Amino acid sequence: MNIKKQVWILLLLITFPTACRSPYYAKAEKKPKRGYLNSITDKITGATTPAQHKTEGISYFKKGMMEEALEELKLASEGIKEDGELRHYLGKAYYENDKYDDAVTELLAAVSYYKANQTAEKADVYNDLGLAYKKKNAFTESFSAFKESLELNPSVSYTHYNLGLLYYEKDMQDECITSLKKANKLDPNSADTHFILGMAYYKKKAFDKAVNEFKQTIELDTKDAEAHNYLGALYYEQGLLGKSVAEHKAAIQLDKSYPEAFNNLGIALYAKGDLREAADAFKKALELETDFAEAHYNLGLLYSEEGNTEDAVISLGQALKL
Repeated sequence: MNIKKQVWILLLLITFPTACRSPYYAKAEKKPKRGYLNSITDKITGATTPAQHKTEGISYFKKGMMEEALEELKLASEGIKEDGELRHYLGKAYYENDKYDDAVTELLAAVSYYKANQTAEKADVYNDLGLAYKKKNAFTESFSAFKESLELNPSVSYTHYNLGLLYYEKDMQDECITSLKKANKLDPNSADTHFILGMAYYKKKAFDKAVNEFKQTIELDTKDAEAHNYLGALYYEQGLLGKSVAEHKAAIQLDKSYPEAFNNLGIALYAKGDLREAADAFKKALELETDFAEAHYNLGLLYSEEGNTEDAVISLGQALKL
């Protein structure tokens, strides 16, 4: 072997952490569904009064037609001033249209206009405020809004979930688990709650509990590719390579455009000594995401182990660039 190439590979290996030991985890982010028109007649409106615009706006919102909802609710607000329900829906419509400053303004107005005995409605507004503040990266205000919501109505599972998710994202795992357990008690059939619980337990290295939560996620949502991927990663951490491979393959079967699952599959196969199949998995990950540094690095190490020096240098060099 060329001595210069040996030195180059050694330098690359020193630059990176040990390969094929820690699966690359991708964050999952739920995105709101956008509205659409079922037919052209859905957009025809005969609303002329503020009250009619309000009714039309709420109807559009419930159909998922967010741009139309916002248009109608804004028209309604020109003639109706102190209406908590109108301001609440207007705030929600602004939120769904990614206008978070306007959403906060309207939601705060809704709180002030709802009557003192409308605690359930106010609690719902504070939950929505928590979501809007979170989008603005105003985390202190977001925490306060979710907590205010729960003080008004502690029996709403999704508010406990939203608070738990915020704790998770701020790396406050004990608080996250406490909130999610409350959400789960109120709604034990929420796959999302079990999934984030699994992630929180994983971060705390409570692997057995994490495995149990991901299994429950899959029982509730058999098409959840991410749950299979993370369960496979946990099995890898526990040295259960056969189970790890099976779970990553299950994730890929459900989502064939999932580069992280292919990379993690490659890692598990590499650990089993199945180098050819591992290389195919890394290559597939790179087909899906050409700038995937970890996959370039893992493929480079595999080439190095096989004695394929030139390809190893290329792959490791590409990883270094990224």
